[in-house]
Parts: sequence; structure tokens; C-alpha cells
Amino acid sequence: MRKCNLFASSFTAGEAVARTWFREIVIGVLVVTLLLTPLSPALRVLAANPLVLDGTESSWAEPELQLAYSYGLTYPAVMNHFIKPITREEFCVIVVKLYSKLTGKTPSAGTSPFTDTANPEIVKAYNLGIVQGTGAGKFSPSLSITRQEIATMIYRALGKAVPPLKAVSQTDFPFADKVKVATWALEAMEFAYQNAIMKGLSATTIDPLSNTTREQGVVLIKRTYEAFRTASDVKATLVLPTGRIITLTEKAKYLASDWDGLLNAPLYDARLTLYAATGSAKPKSRPADRLLIKSASMYSKADNAALIDIAGNRVRYFAYTLTRAAPAKVVWQVANVPFIGFPTDWQKPTGLVASGQVAGTAGEFAIDFATFATKLGVPSHYRQLTTPGTQQVLYVRAVPVDGSGRCIGDPGEGVRVLYGSSLSVPPSASSPLASPSFQLWTPLRNLEPDAKPEFPNILEHVAKVGVSCEETTPHWFQFRGAGATTSSVVFQVSAKPFSDVEDWNAPSGLVYSKTYSPLPVTLLADYHNTVPIPFHDFGPAAATLKPGDQVLYYVRAVALSTSVTPGVTSAAFSDTVTVSYFKQQQVKIYQWKTVSEPSYTPTIKVVHYEPVQWEDPNWAHYYTVYRYPKWNELNFNITNGTSTLYTYQYYAMNDPTMTPDRYEKEILWKWLTPGSHLQVWDKSGDKSWWAELWDGIVSFFKTIIDVVAKITNWVSTAFAKLKGGLIAFIAKNFPGIPDDWRKGLEFALTMLADYGLASLGIPPSLPNFDQLASGSLNYLANEALAQAGIPASAVTDALIDQAKTTITSSLTDAANSATPNPLNSPFLKADPAKLYQPAYIDVAITNPYKDKPSLAGFLNFDAGWDWKDTNITVTTSTWAEKPTGQIWADALAYRDHFFNGLRKGYPYYPVSYCIYEPVRNIAIPPLMPGETTTIRVYLKEYSGMPYPFAPQGDSVTWDDFTNLYWGATGKADFTVWTSGFRLANITPATSFDPATNTIYTHTYDHTASSQTFQTVPKDPYN
Repeated sequence: MRKCNLFASSFTAGEAVARTWFREIVIGVLVVTLLLTPLSPALRVLAANPLVLDGTESSWAEPELQLAYSYGLTYPAVMNHFIKPITREEFCVIVVKLYSKLTGKTPSAGTSPFTDTANPEIVKAYNLGIVQGTGAGKFSPSLSITRQEIATMIYRALGKAVPPLKAVSQTDFPFADKVKVATWALEAMEFAYQNAIMKGLSATTIDPLSNTTREQGVVLIKRTYEAFRTASDVKATLVLPTGRIITLTEKAKYLASDWDGLLNAPLYDARLTLYAATGSAKPKSRPADRLLIKSASMYSKADNAALIDIAGNRVRYFAYTLTRAAPAKVVWQVANVPFIGFPTDWQKPTGLVASGQVAGTAGEFAIDFATFATKLGVPSHYRQLTTPGTQQVLYVRAVPVDGSGRCIGDPGEGVRVLYGSSLSVPPSASSPLASPSFQLWTPLRNLEPDAKPEFPNILEHVAKVGVSCEETTPHWFQFRGAGATTSSVVFQVSAKPFSDVEDWNAPSGLVYSKTYSPLPVTLLADYHNTVPIPFHDFGPAAATLKPGDQVLYYVRAVALSTSVTPGVTSAAFSDTVTVSYFKQQQVKIYQWKTVSEPSYTPTIKVVHYEPVQWEDPNWAHYYTVYRYPKWNELNFNITNGTSTLYTYQYYAMNDPTMTPDRYEKEILWKWLTPGSHLQVWDKSGDKSWWAELWDGIVSFFKTIIDVVAKITNWVSTAFAKLKGGLIAFIAKNFPGIPDDWRKGLEFALTMLADYGLASLGIPPSLPNFDQLASGSLNYLANEALAQAGIPASAVTDALIDQAKTTITSSLTDAANSATPNPLNSPFLKADPAKLYQPAYIDVAITNPYKDKPSLAGFLNFDAGWDWKDTNITVTTSTWAEKPTGQIWADALAYRDHFFNGLRKGYPYYPVSYCIYEPVRNIAIPPLMPGETTTIRVYLKEYSGMPYPFAPQGDSVTWDDFTNLYWGATGKADFTVWTSGFRLANITPATSFDPATNTIYTHTYDHTASSQTFQTVPKDPYN
């Protein structure tokens, strides 16, 4: 059966035209015949028969304990109670196993030289010279072993197993407690540190006399084995590539993508689907109910469909449905950062702020976000989540758990909800405010409206009305024709005409504002939605005006409703009524002048938009050498057709003077330099090329989902390493800053690993996270210093450079470890050039002022296509073997899905289909006068769930994204905007100068900023 593409297109006037065509993508691949050593047979055993641990192990140690077991480096007595200190006897047993695994030899025991033990493993270690006892003929087997004793045993075992060892450098041991190391252990401790067997507990301490837990002891032996094992039977050879490697176009890579195995959208075996209530009330029906009752609050599995209002009810209901699962309980979790959807460490995910549990059959639960509100948001000296116009994205998931506490299936990523207050997008020259869409009516006299036969004061639709300054009663206004989705109405009075390029919520000249909710407004029983405006409260006093003087005011109503954009309020405007506030007799016009006060809010400018770099469909086969390999890490031969690189054993056997150092520098590193590209395939036509590699490689590639899971878990571990590296770097490299700054900086930089990178769209699941983060180094440095509470006036170029160095170093160090690969080679990483790289947008943030630092705020982003159903061509796919009638039926069904199903239940206009997931509240740090920093925001494709504005709508498919991204629907709107600036009210807002008859209105020169541009999402924008 062959798959074809069906164009269900030209859907104009409800007509569907379908045609089919066959396509075959022939991808020319120059197979680099990499013939490498097989995965360890023990690894294959591990995959089939994993060790069941007792639950006392630390989460970080579990995979390493499993590997140590698979290597044959453990024994039953030491594989439990992992937090218990390991004894001298226990460590002696596993260090002998290390020796045996490295040499392939089984040492003999004999008579024990000790009076307190007859353990043959201890005797073997004594005969090998690995241990010598504690004196007076004793070994002291039950004593807890110290770190210096561990280092010494390992050093002696390696000296017997793999001589000659690298010489120790006496200058590379930067620890203040070096004096505590015993003379007999110093060389061994230096060797252990310089070969990454044992690291310092901090930048200045190695703590040689402390004890080690069982899990730490086993892991040290395992890491030593991996670092010093050698190939014993090389049966495979690498043939270096020649010629040009074919590069696919972005469209070809996209069409060839395996949608079940994307790094950016892993396919999880999630047995639970979570829904969030769109409103604060409990929905009247659950997702599993046959009859769904429509109400203001409904369950939706869409991201960002729920906004938990920080000023309102913060209890939110969630519901779930189950598939192939009958859990004993369901554990819910709330986190600041995205969840890793695979089971590793699911109980203690990064960024967890709250959790709870309900019975597995509950089907519904509520979370009170107020109970853990203090844990939400990024703690900061200068920015608070309670600032109006701020939001935080939170991640909520529910995990089905069996009676033994194990996750059933994969825990998944859950849903994203918004926490904070509703936002409004400020207008810009490229995206002005909408034209008036409803009417404002008012009576001509300054009395309540009425329709009495004698002296009626009826409401009229007029453009201008007069109000006497000598009247103390308010003037009434009524709005008519506001949209059905309007939830509140704001009446505004300005001393100058309203502008369509100003923030509607803070127009210059604003002198009065009042919000009415809920609707309808019933202040007057016979005239709903009619409200009073007391002009005498803010207009000049009658005593200050002369007869005939008048002041012009401008009145409008703003109708607010929930927008199709998640967490954003949509504003519609009435027409404007001009009010002449006058004193009778001779006419004299007072002039108004606006005085601009500096707001110190930054401006923004879109510098660049870069589309997605789609992953090569064979990305899991491409690797790069990321560091120089060590002498014992090459387990295969390499040939370029004329000469061959062999493993160390070959040269050592033929040249007695060959040492590991010589082999690395004179031979190995001339062949394999950082940046070399390698390929590994499970499709070779000649299986003999691969020899014993074959089973291991095919096992690795048995399913792309397994590969994605391995890569994702590796990245999660690297992120954890990033945080530890930041802390160590601060202690070592910021000696000149005050201690109170140091503590704040340590915390802030550590937060970047959890919150900062994720907020930029770099979740802990992409293996090239270090490369992605490098695009925002200057911003990350500024933000870290600001989060630490370091005053903007104290932020120097040198301090920013130090912070950038810290971040760069820690990112590099965290990512500099081998990604999972079919060869288990520790010097190989997935080739970044073949990996998925998300779309991104570069936004320049500038402080335009010359005298003070700018205010901190937030950056937001939306990208969407404005729905229309004329002159649009969309495509879908079906099977060519289907009958023609079925193909037509599929075409019509897709047309209905795309134009109607995606917005089902939302009958209002306009409608915007998200192309990327909305981005909210990326922190903008204070900037020095005139300073500019660039924020790079990575974007995630919107797919796999309904749109937030249509909880009951169809889920967005990759076919839908294809049409929106590749231009079938035309250009999309990209909007970048700011929010969350803490601006104080200007006092006084107005002032009067009787000498010049001038009324001054004081307003900020600008507040929030926005920029909108249009492009087809597949095309860059500059």
C-alpha cells in the first residue's frame, strides 16, 4: 500500500476539488560504513532482565546502578540499603571485580594474612597489592571506608590492570583541605581527581576523610570501569566517508518526518488524558459524559485554555479520562517548568511546586492555587507576579499509579494553564486599535433619562452634548450593541481625542475611568446599561471658569471579552461623544496641553524570525566527535582506504615503548578530532561488515520512540548537571562581589536552568539546548544579575561578561557528555546539524532613556492565522487505493474539520488559528541608559490539542499545521508585545494655570510596546 497526498483544495463557496498523486522521496544517503564494536553483551542482558532495586536508591543513581549490575561489578550484599555507608570489606569485593573485568583474569586467594577476616575477595586484593590492612595484622572489614581509601584502592587496582597509567600532575589539585590527605593517599587522590573518578564536594574541598554510601561506592567503580575498559576483540572497521553528503531541503525533511518520533513532540504512552476547566466554576459535565452540558466553564484539554485569576477564585477543577488503566490512585502535580513525559524521576520532576492525590476512580479533582501561591513565579527583588498585566505559565499533569506506587504507562506532559491576570495587547502603528463597533447614547439634559410625555429627556445617538459646570448631578450614558461575549465595560473620559495607536487602558489625557461588571448594568430599572459620569468630580471648579468658558472632554465605552488568544482580553470600542463642559455667557475656550512624563519602559523591535530547522529523518544515525577520545575509548578500527587506525592494544603489542599519552597525541587525535562526523546504520547490505555490532545496533534502532526516550532522559540529566556547575562556578569565579550579591546570583543562575531556559522555549528535552541558549547569552546574563537583586546601576560590562562566562561554561560542561548512541561511545554526540531546531524570534529590547535604568517587565508573543473560508486551498492525505467516492468523502470531511471543526462551539469573529504555542511573561531585566539586549525566543508548534478558544473543538493535527506553516492559507500575523510594568499613578493627573487659561494633563510618554508583522511561517523575516 502506498501513501498519497490528497489536495482537498479550492474550498471556495463550499466546493471541494480533490486529486491524488503518488510521491516517493528517494533520499540519497552516502553510508559511512562505520563498523564499530558492539554494545556490551551485558547491556543487552540489562535490557532484557533489569535489576529490581529496593527503593532506597537515589534517583540519580538508579540508571548507574543498573549499568554496574549489567557489567558484573556488583554482588547481592551491596545492592540494597544504598544510603548506608559502604564498608572496607564491601568495597574490597567490588574493586576486585573491577580488576577482573578490566583484565579478564580471576586472581587466586590463598591463606588470609589478617586475623579479623577470611573473606577470599579481601585476600585476593591483598595478593594483588590493592589493600594492605589497618595494622597489627587486622583489616577492619566492618569499618566505613573513607574517600582517600577508596581512591587508593582504585589507583592500585588500575595500576595492576591497565599499566602504564598517566603521570599525576601535582599542580592540578585545587583543594584547600589537601593537607588532610594522608601522604600514602595523596598521589591516588590526585589521580582520581584528574581522571574524573572523584570530584570535589565543592570548588575548594575534596573531603578525604568522609565516608561514602553504598550507591556512591558502586557508581565510582562503574565509572572507573567505563573510563578504563579496553577493546579485547575488535572485529569491525570504520571506513571514512568520501564525496559529498546529500543535504535535504527543509520541506523534504518535514515530509519525511516520523510524527511518532519527533524530539520536539515525543509520543508518550500516556494512559490518562487531563482536562482543565476554562472558568473558575465547576463544569456541569465531565469529558466522559455522554451528554455535554454547555456552560461558561467547560473542560478542555487545550493548553492555555484556563486562566487562574490571581485577583479572583483560585480554585480550579480538573477532570481526566483513562485508557487501558485502572489505577489505585491518581497523583496530580503542578510545576513551574515543562514536565519530561517519560517515567524517569516522575515523582520528583524539576520545578515541582505542589502535588496531591485522589482515588483512581475519582475522575475529577480541584486544585487551590492560593495554597502554594508563594512558590509561584520567579522570586525577584524587582518583579512580582501580582503586578497587573502579568501571567505565569504553569504545567499541570495527573499520573495514574498502581497499588505498588508505579506509574502506569508514561506520565506525559499534562496541560499548560495560565496564572496571573488577564492581559491586553497594546496597539502599534502596524496594528492600531479597532474602529468603533457599538454605540454610545446620551440625553441632552443633565438629568436621568426618561420618556415622560411632558419634558422628556430621552436618550439620543449624538456626537456632541453640553454639560454645565454649575450642575452637580452626573450626566448619563448608555452603550448599545456590544458583543454577546462582553463580560465587562469600561467608561473612559479623556481631555484629548482618543488615539488608535495608544494602549486603550492608558490613553494620554485620561481623566476618568470606571469598570462595570457583571452585565447588564441595572442602575436604572428602565434603562439597562446606562451609567452616570460625574464631570464635576474631575472638571475645573465652576469658580475657576469665567462665563462663556468651555472645556472639551471625550467619552467612550470599551467592551471587554475573552479573546481567542489565550489569557488575553479583547477590547471593542464605542463611538466617541464629545462633551462641552461649559460656563454660560460669553464664550472662551480653554486650551489643553499634554505634559509627557518619562515612564522608563523599554521599547522593542523584532530583529529576525527564523523558521524551524526540521530534523533529518535519519538524525539518530548521525553523530559528531565532541571531544578528543581517550586511549581506551576507541573500540574499533578506522580506515581511509590507504591506512588504518587501530586500537591501543595493536600498537602496544608491536611497540613496547608505546604509552597511552603517545597513542593519544601522535595517532588517535590525528584521526578523530572534535567536529568529526560519523554515521551508524542498521541497514548495511553486508552484515559481515558489522560483525558483532549488528545485534546491538539493531536493538538500539528497534523503535525510534525508544531512541527519543533515551535522548530525552540524557538531556534531563544534563540539565541537572547544569545547575550544579553554575553553583561551583560562582564560588570560584566571582571573588570580588559582595556576599549578599553572591548568594542572590547563585540562586538566580541556578533558576535559569529550570525557569529561564524553559521560558525562552528551551525545554529540558532537546539535546542541543546548549547551542540554542547561546543565542541569548547577553540577555541571560542581564536577567541573572537582575534576579540576584544587583542594582542596575551597579551592573558593569565586566560583571555582565563574568555572568556570560559562567553561563557559557556551565552550558558547555553540562552538554559535554555523550548522548545515547548505538555504539555506547563516550566521545560521540548526536550531530546538531541533523537535529530539530525550533523556530525562533529575536527581539531587541532597548532603554531609550539617557538618565535612568529602564523598568523590568515581561515579553509576550503570539502567531496566528485570521480565519476565512474563501480563496483558501488546504491539503490533506488519504490512501490512493481507496475508492474515488471515499477519497471525496475524506476531502469533504477534512474541509469541514479545518474550517468548522477546529472552531466548533465558538461562533464569534474574528477567529485566529494558533501556529505556535503562545509565549507569556518572558522576563525583561532592567537595562542601563541607552542599553540594548536581544532576547531569542524559541517557538513550539501548535498541534495535538484543540485551540484554547474552542474547548469542544477538534484537536489540531499535523495536516492542519502543514497548511498553516507552509503557506496554503497565506500569511500569518506575528505579534510581540510587552506587559507588567509597575507604573505609579501620576499625581496630579491634571493641573490648571489660570494665567494662561491652560489645563495641563500629565501622562506617560509611552507604556507597553508592541510590534506586528506578517509572513508565511516557513519564510524568515528581517
